[in-house]
Amino acid sequence: MNQASHATRPFLTAIGGFAATLLTPTHCWATDQPALPWDYTLDVMQNYIAGPLAQAVIVVSSIVAMLAFTLAGD
Repeated sequence: MNQASHATRPFLTAIGGFAATLLTPTHCWATDQPALPWDYTLDVMQNYIAGPLAQAVIVVSSIVAMLAFTLAGD
């Protein structure tokens, strides 16, 4: 049992070192990069599409659905 623990110790050390270097938070932070020129434009478009445009589409589609239901006849 003592031999198995000595044999796996370098393996566990290598995996621990690899995980420590791979999972450090500095690799995940995107704040170090400067803003791209189209970031502001995409943010404005996203806010517009999720806001007033979505509400207008909902209102227009509900009006069209009501008109189709009332004018359908049968």
